[in-house]
Amino acid sequence: MKVTNAIDLLPNNEYSLQKIVKAFQKGNKNICYTSGVGTGKSYIFMKLVHDYYKDKKVLYIVPKYAVAENIRNYKEFKIIENNVEFETYNYFNNYEKGMLRLNDYDLILIDECHHLGSNIYGTILTKCMHDSNIPCLGLTATPIREDGIDILSYFDTTINGMTTIEAIKCGYMKPFNYRICLPKDENSLNILMHDITDTNNSVLLGDNRTNVKSAIDYEMSEDILKEVVKQYPKNKWTIFCDKIDSLNEHLPLIHRIFPDYKIYPLHSKIEEEDYLQKTINKVSNSEKAVVVCCDMFTEGVHIDDMDGIIFFRNVQSLPLFQQMLGRVCKIGKTEAPIVVDCTSCGPRILFEMIKTEDVLDNKNLQPNEQKEIIKTRLKVIMNIGLDKHQEWEGFDEFLNEIVKLRQKKIDHIENVKDAANEYFRMFGTISNTDKLLRNCAELWDVSTATLKHYIEKQEEMER
Repeated sequence: MKVTNAIDLLPNNEYSLQKIVKAFQKGNKNICYTSGVGTGKSYIFMKLVHDYYKDKKVLYIVPKYAVAENIRNYKEFKIIENNVEFETYNYFNNYEKGMLRLNDYDLILIDECHHLGSNIYGTILTKCMHDSNIPCLGLTATPIREDGIDILSYFDTTINGMTTIEAIKCGYMKPFNYRICLPKDENSLNILMHDITDTNNSVLLGDNRTNVKSAIDYEMSEDILKEVVKQYPKNKWTIFCDKIDSLNEHLPLIHRIFPDYKIYPLHSKIEEEDYLQKTINKVSNSEKAVVVCCDMFTEGVHIDDMDGIIFFRNVQSLPLFQQMLGRVCKIGKTEAPIVVDCTSCGPRILFEMIKTEDVLDNKNLQPNEQKEIIKTRLKVIMNIGLDKHQEWEGFDEFLNEIVKLRQKKIDHIENVKDAANEYFRMFGTISNTDKLLRNCAELWDVSTATLKHYIEKQEEMER
């Protein structure tokens, strides 16, 4: 029987909880609940346990024990802590052992369930989940995997909650302040445009993506970053780097930008027991702190007053980007988070998030129309500016260049397609001489290498 409520949910999340409960009542054993980062998945789990599994045993499976410690610190969790035990994915290295563990409980919760099937532990856990008779609820903000694994197919049904963008539109979260510390010279913009267009046209452009890190000197951003930190005096920041070597290289720069902060490097080569959890505790107890990391702080861990992110990492993955934004996302925060992008990752990923590709590829729209549509969609969730400027100052110029360069890319891609079609019509196969290929490329004003790459890819797909 349902007990008296003790954990309050937003109306949207209460509705999602009731959908989960009804799905279990209809006989669905394995359910996946998807909801944006910071939208309250943990509170839904806690209320589910409190209201419907009050006197039952619940197993909560997490990617790492630091996530469990983080959840234990929620004051709402104290109400249900006697019902819940934690385990990590790594426990499931043996099928028989895994089955014994699951069958000892009345409900299984799998946090960050997009990890299912990703390695030996996730694969064994998935099999145990299927073979066990115990109801299971998977939780994730990023169900779409870039390796093509269909996580949702592991579950009987999927229930979708709010996305982060919907939470912002509903007023549950503050819009981001997003600052792009990217030099506005033509070379840098070309690199940015390569990232934007290559998402869906890698066959046309090949695998010669320029690494923004090598093309743009982060030292150029030092003065801008100092100004941004001054404008947005957040007490807690997370800085994401691409590799441990670059993390160590950036530490002197970070100390100069944050002279009054405690700096906490966080990576896998620091050999100290429970270092992640110790770092989280130190940061939580510090007045002003900066976490500098690669991957160890990307998901599942929340520090209440963490309100700033700096990207020294050119993130190409939308799910990873969303998880990183989640470090400063949380329903109910009164302060708008600040995100400072020192690479080209943000604009491309943001366009992907708001799905403007269909608009940008519409050739009937004039550049100014494209620009206004981009701004209209982004303004709901982001206050974007270039350098230290606020509230879209300088962004018109930036968007003008993006639209202009993108149209050049679209025209170039069309030329490659036309050249390839003409080559196939005349010669039929790539086995002809390089001279013929070169002549055809020159005729359509494209590079011989790009044309050859495209034709080879086309032939490979046809085989």
